[in-house]
Amino acid sequence: MITVVIKKISIRRILILGMPGLVMGIISLIILSTYFSSKPVFTDHAHEIMNNISSYTIDKSRSHLNPARDAALLTSGLAVNKIVTSSDKNGMENYFYEQLMVNTQFSSIYYGTVEGEFVMVSRRGDEGFLTKIITITEGIRQVQFKKTDLLFNEQNQYYDPEDTYDPRERPWFKDAIEKKKLIWTNPYVFFTSRNPGITTASPVYNLNQSLHGVVGVDIEISELSDFLSTLSIGKSGKAFILDQNGQVLAYPDKDKITHLAGESDSVSLVSIADLDDSVSLAAYNTLQTLDYKLDENKELFFTFKYGNETYHAMFAPFKASYWPWLLGIYIPENDYLGLLKKNRTYTVLISFSLGLITILIGFFITRSIVRPLEILQKAAKEVGSGKLNSPIEVQTYYRELDETARIFEKMRFGLEEKAKIEEQLQQTQKVESIGRLAGGVAHDLNNLLTPILGYSEILLNKMTDEPQTSHVRQIFKAGSKAKDLVQQLLAFSRKQNLDYKPLDLNKIIRNFEKLIERTIREDIVIEINESPIPPVIMADPGQIEQVVLNLSVNAQDAMADGGVLTIEISVVEMDDPDSGTYALLAISDTGCGMDREVQNKIFEPFFSTKGDFGIGLGLATVYGIVNQHKGMIHVYSELDRGTTFKIYLPISKETISETKRKREIKINKKGSETILVAEDNEQVKDLTVAIIKSLGYKVLSADNGSEALSILSEYDEPVHLLLTDVIMPGINGKDLFSRAKLIHKDLKVLFMSGYAATAIAHHNVIETGAQFIQKPFSTGSLAQKIREVLDKG
Repeated sequence: MITVVIKKISIRRILILGMPGLVMGIISLIILSTYFSSKPVFTDHAHEIMNNISSYTIDKSRSHLNPARDAALLTSGLAVNKIVTSSDKNGMENYFYEQLMVNTQFSSIYYGTVEGEFVMVSRRGDEGFLTKIITITEGIRQVQFKKTDLLFNEQNQYYDPEDTYDPRERPWFKDAIEKKKLIWTNPYVFFTSRNPGITTASPVYNLNQSLHGVVGVDIEISELSDFLSTLSIGKSGKAFILDQNGQVLAYPDKDKITHLAGESDSVSLVSIADLDDSVSLAAYNTLQTLDYKLDENKELFFTFKYGNETYHAMFAPFKASYWPWLLGIYIPENDYLGLLKKNRTYTVLISFSLGLITILIGFFITRSIVRPLEILQKAAKEVGSGKLNSPIEVQTYYRELDETARIFEKMRFGLEEKAKIEEQLQQTQKVESIGRLAGGVAHDLNNLLTPILGYSEILLNKMTDEPQTSHVRQIFKAGSKAKDLVQQLLAFSRKQNLDYKPLDLNKIIRNFEKLIERTIREDIVIEINESPIPPVIMADPGQIEQVVLNLSVNAQDAMADGGVLTIEISVVEMDDPDSGTYALLAISDTGCGMDREVQNKIFEPFFSTKGDFGIGLGLATVYGIVNQHKGMIHVYSELDRGTTFKIYLPISKETISETKRKREIKINKKGSETILVAEDNEQVKDLTVAIIKSLGYKVLSADNGSEALSILSEYDEPVHLLLTDVIMPGINGKDLFSRAKLIHKDLKVLFMSGYAATAIAHHNVIETGAQFIQKPFSTGSLAQKIREVLDKG
């Protein structure tokens, strides 16, 4: 059998060939002739634009920086003539404040003397100003700080005996003294504002020409970047300013010119090589190959290529020795040749209207047939590679193509639903496995914490030596914190009873603040605003902490470049249909925000915006906890403007003090009945026996269920209560009680375990609602529970 291979031909090629192709060839000739005749004119125009921008930018930079120089020289002259003097530090402080008010680009202005005294006023943004004054009186050094608002009204004043700042050791002080004239430092990033800036300093001499001190001015140069961002340099041209070392001082996107220096928290300027602008780097590298010298004080024009595009560039020095900076400008050639191309298009439209109509008709027919086929082809490839979440949207005038698209979309949707169900199943199994692990770890920790807390409590009740008592109290405190951690593990594994009680929401957040600070990155500022009215709610504290932690971690993920996390508590009155008084817990961030589509899905289980890094259960858990507490949750968010979650929890009518009094009445009850303790953990058993004996009861003990049954068989007197561990080797607690009842029919039982009662009942180890106490327990809670079981009819 002979197989004939037929060469495949593109439908698009067949439809476009013919008259449309011929017309396009004629038009191409007209375009080329127009383009090459007009190009030199537009190139000269581009050079003129760059030259004007260069002059304007350098003049703008000088006008921005010169006030700092003038302020330094003026202050120096006033200090020489004792009009402004360091001996009158309040007067100098007021003068510095006036300078900052007049010159908004100033960051700080300060004066240091040769004796080490110092006066500085710094800008704190919208918060106002910070004054630092160092005085030395009879050899005694004192450092004073003062915070003022924008109107220079004092807000706070304090002294710092640990401060070791000495102006005489600073580079600006040493450099000004060495050169004996006004100096400018190299640009750097200010530590406080994290913005780029520069310092100018001038020495101050007494009338006898002896050195008295140095005045300095810090000036931010971020405004130069703001200015560059307003320039119109073609469609996509840019301008930037470099120093003699190639560091970027100003750039239209000022967020790109600083970065963290190594592993420290300091910030430095990026070099042109590290700037996220490969075109600017290409322009600078081309300049280096031309052997250009910065001190030549002349502009240089040249062209360079990057990728497949040609650029025109200009570099111009600032022509000032104290600012050895370089202004760079580049414009893509296509930006200014766009006008030429536009004119060429008009010529084509006028000359070849008939050809254009032919092309449009051919294009329309081609697109109407080929475009749906391309969409279906692309969709088939995506489905084949496992990408099932992109709906197929085909608009066609042809019945056959439309029917094919609908059948294919139905198939894709079925595969997508199947993949979602499989993914949800995997996620559920993963979370369930982690939950079982957390529950098991919590059980073992409870067995270890029971003797730690129990014996330390016994020692605290017996000891009178205060130093030793303090040590034991610290052991008990650490054990209690570990117990709280175990409760959080049980809450995560959903193996914990919810402990609803009246709580002060202010206090919950205040106690949880340290954990939030340890969890959240250091580049995020945490602000907590408590309610002036204590908001008492009926809640489980561990669940509320889980809500705060989940929302705080989500806020951190939304602020990749740092920001502010605000936790605010207040009491509000709600209108119908949710009338009543509620505690409002608002958690806000300054992160990337969410669009409306994402907001509508955030509380759905397994929905996540974190890709492979999230399982989509955090906000679903938050939503469930809020509903369990009879509360409401709302989200407010806008893209690039942050997100706020508002949680409304009903105010409790029961007060905290009433709850405490109820508990105090019930604890530490004693008795004289006989109790049999069955526990396979020796430390827990010995502790439990010691506690029960201290309460006056008669105690029998067994290491397991078999030994307990032997004791009950041989013991002639009544045994009133069986206190047994639920899970023991051999006979478990439930079976032990069933067999013990046959020996002592009036026997009562109290189960204990490191697991929670609901988890054990769920596995049919004890009956739901059985008397139960969870490890670790205190003397008071065990005494109360024993008495409660014995007294129950």
